[in-house]
Amino acid sequence: MSATESYKALVKNIDTSDFTGTQVLCDLLLAGEKAFPVVVNTEGQILIAASQYGKGRIVVVAHEAYVSSSNFTQFIDNAIKWLKPSKDSLVGVHEKFSSMVQSLANRGHAVESTYNFYTKYGVYCMHAYDDRQSSELIWALKAGHGLLIGGQAWYWMTKNKLKNVLFDFPGNKVASVAGIQFFHNYGFKDMFAITPEIPTRPLIAKYVWNVSEDGKQLMNGISELHIFDSGTPSNLLVHGERAFPLVIDESNKTYLAACYYGKGRVVVATHEDQISKSHQKQLITNLISWLDAGRDGIVGVQRDLYELQAHLHEHGFASKRSDFNKLFSVYCCTSYTNNYAQKLQEFVAEGGGLLIGGQAWYWASQNPGIDELINYPGNNIINHFGISIIAGRDASYKLKKLHFENLNEKYQCRRALSQLQYALDNNQMIHAPLSSWIVKLAEDCAILLSIGENDSQTFHSLKKTLVNLLLKFGIPEVSNDRRVKRGSKEAFLLRVAAGLRNTLPNFENLAAKLVPTSITLPVTSLGSLEINGTSKGNEAWRSTGFYVPPGKIAKVNFPTAAVNMGLEVQVGCHSDDLSNLPELKRPPIVTQRYAVTQTTLHVSNIFGGLLYVIIPKGCNLGQIMISIEEAVLAPYFKHGETTQDSWVETIRHYPSPWAEFETENIIFTVPSDVVISLMNPSEPLLLWERIMTAVFELSGLPSQSDRPERFVADVQITDGWMHSGYPIMCHLESAKVFLDYNDLCKGTWGATHELGHNQQLSEWELPPHTDEAMCNLWAIYTHENVLEILRADAHFELEPQNREQRIEKHMERGAPLEEWTEWLCLETYLQLQESFGWGPYIKLFSNYQNMVGIKDENIFKMNLWAELFSQEVCPAIPSSSPPPSAQPAIPSSIPPPPAQPAIPSSIPPPPAQPAIPSSIPPPPAQPAIPSNIPPRSLPFHQHSTSPCIVCHSIQHSTSPCTASIQHSTSPCTACHSIQHSTSPLQPAIPSNIPPPLVQPAIPSSIPPPPA
Repeated sequence: MSATESYKALVKNIDTSDFTGTQVLCDLLLAGEKAFPVVVNTEGQILIAASQYGKGRIVVVAHEAYVSSSNFTQFIDNAIKWLKPSKDSLVGVHEKFSSMVQSLANRGHAVESTYNFYTKYGVYCMHAYDDRQSSELIWALKAGHGLLIGGQAWYWMTKNKLKNVLFDFPGNKVASVAGIQFFHNYGFKDMFAITPEIPTRPLIAKYVWNVSEDGKQLMNGISELHIFDSGTPSNLLVHGERAFPLVIDESNKTYLAACYYGKGRVVVATHEDQISKSHQKQLITNLISWLDAGRDGIVGVQRDLYELQAHLHEHGFASKRSDFNKLFSVYCCTSYTNNYAQKLQEFVAEGGGLLIGGQAWYWASQNPGIDELINYPGNNIINHFGISIIAGRDASYKLKKLHFENLNEKYQCRRALSQLQYALDNNQMIHAPLSSWIVKLAEDCAILLSIGENDSQTFHSLKKTLVNLLLKFGIPEVSNDRRVKRGSKEAFLLRVAAGLRNTLPNFENLAAKLVPTSITLPVTSLGSLEINGTSKGNEAWRSTGFYVPPGKIAKVNFPTAAVNMGLEVQVGCHSDDLSNLPELKRPPIVTQRYAVTQTTLHVSNIFGGLLYVIIPKGCNLGQIMISIEEAVLAPYFKHGETTQDSWVETIRHYPSPWAEFETENIIFTVPSDVVISLMNPSEPLLLWERIMTAVFELSGLPSQSDRPERFVADVQITDGWMHSGYPIMCHLESAKVFLDYNDLCKGTWGATHELGHNQQLSEWELPPHTDEAMCNLWAIYTHENVLEILRADAHFELEPQNREQRIEKHMERGAPLEEWTEWLCLETYLQLQESFGWGPYIKLFSNYQNMVGIKDENIFKMNLWAELFSQEVCPAIPSSSPPPSAQPAIPSSIPPPPAQPAIPSSIPPPPAQPAIPSSIPPPPAQPAIPSNIPPRSLPFHQHSTSPCIVCHSIQHSTSPCTASIQHSTSPCTACHSIQHSTSPLQPAIPSNIPPPLVQPAIPSSIPPPPA
């Protein structure tokens, strides 16, 4: 029976609960996935609660007097019926409630008065002040018996001030295992209405947990944390009332957390190596000691955690590698399986310690569109305790260990939300520490709100609180004219609203209250289309030509073959997350995804958006037919399929606010009002197709991609005027230029620069030097070969005088490598291109596409590039043949080299170079450098070998090219005599001699050779 069904059974035929008697109530605390409130007063205090544990059920009332009160006869009758394992179960009533016996008998229950619990009782009614039979009662509850407990803890606490009410109060020794605890706060009394749905569980008790001693024990002796030496972690959502963070970063992401649950304790790590590797030995020792709670029991270790078990043995812990066993004091495991989930929850509830670790980002990457908070295996275990592992892996690497004396100044989701709710309700300004939490809080709350509907009470109250906040304060207006500051209440509400999905109950009614209804768009009853279900490369978005209005629900129908194949439906294309920008012109997140887990999918977005089908990497479904209902037609022009007449007469007038234009290799998403006057989309699209052909040509790729590039225009993006990625994002001002043929013919540097970024491969990149340099090769190539715009005219930085000045200044400063970036870095690659043409680049980039195992080290990649490029410009010469002596022609624009200094008479000249064998062709003539380009100033390095003129040992040398004939002096590496050499530009290094280390420029610390 679900919690909702259980609640309705408990309050059947009841309109109000009368707590107006003289008895002083206490407050009840709830935790876990099964416990839910039945009666909550106007102060947010729980007075009656219910839960399930194992096969049994429990009801708790915050004072024993109300259990036998005539005002609660109907409720007690409902509770007994709900608690009974069978209709004819015998009810045992403690002698303290003797007045109940006759009342229950009158309502048809088999009942008897007793002083003790016996297993013959299907239900046992008792007070909360006797723990003699707590172990038997826990066993009975787990086995399927029912318990009704009444009592209050405030008076007990006055007599036991040094004790912990949550652990030591007798009633908590039983009820806590089911997630219900008596608390010592006074409960406010009055007449309270019974709500139609389960009341909202209060966010947080009006009590500060003192965990300073726990924190000191857990972090004892730790001055440095090596979290990121232990694999790439995920991070945690800490949402339980008795859960607290241990390790966080500067953006309030949590990497290690702990909690109390029932009678036990839990620690959660965000990677299994954090709890098993030897460099974490002090942390591991602390965690195990805290979890063991002084029992000195046996520590069970999952079988594959060998290092952890070895560490425990080394440090004197009794341990055993084993599957889970309830006799362990502590059990250590990973979060990659939900084996023993219920047994582990019961183990902790009854006093055990659990150490669990793992990351969720890999699981999320393999299960796109599936909610990790509910479906990730480890979360099936730990959600119950108030801690969840989420898939994020974007750590700041700036960690801080918490100082537990000021825990309330550290971020914890439930506590932060409680403070924000109070500030919103009372129209207060947001101050520290809440102001430093609110961005992370908004992110966490959006995750919580997007959880699909389920019976978990862990998240029920949090989701309900967030929905109530949105209904009360609405979704703030945001635009270029009404900007919203980061960290404000308005920014919080905008971010949380992104979590609203049609999986929420009554979503349409909720959306109707939140979304303005001034504009109503006509929807189609049914539209069918065929989409490409194959993507050999990366994830691909397939346009549908439909738009989902804000807050409306569209229906997408798939063939059976597409179900559970990793496909998703996405509503919205503006995929930049703006949460970290100082101010917002639109909501920070405006896209929603839904996994295709059934043939019919209902999808929505509170902000609206174009509808796409997402094809995962490696999917090979071929063409699939889908149909779409209750969506709005969008202006969508697909080159080669859409006719100009249909565009002009019909399609451009479709009511969606966003339009799309697609060719074989590129797609543009722009506001519809920008293109309403566009009469002939084919003209600019044909030009774009030529540009894309040139982009792929330079990259050495086929001229057709199974994932067209995308440009999406947005009112605000995360960075710059445009930025690369999929999609490439740009500002609205760019939208019209993209599809204006005349403007396009004048040049489109920004767009081709970003397309170049998307072609860059880490195998040839030398970060940070080439990051903003090599991408410009594609901009130059497309401008010169498609738009017929010379590089000097395509960008002012490429004007000859600017290039020359930039080189001269760099050489004057000694050519420091750290300055070799952007345009200066590009110069090196341009000089190669201007010397050898585009052919070597095209062939080299093509070869790089298939290379694997290249070290991610700049020096290695520099040398590899120099070697491979040299092989492209000059084929290798057989090692048995001497190098060529023929000198390539010197372009007229390059001055001749200085005269060769005389060789001292005491040193014989080097032997004459033998002739090139006739079977080997001479090297190609050096191409002329265009007259409008300054001569090369950055050195192109030459490699040579020669015998020492004194001792005849072989010398290897590297020297910068001076355009043709090379002159150099150097000491012999064997006898140190000075060598003078003159040699032509070498076409290649003989294959039997390894190339020396090549640098992009001569370091300034090396002096020039003597005259």
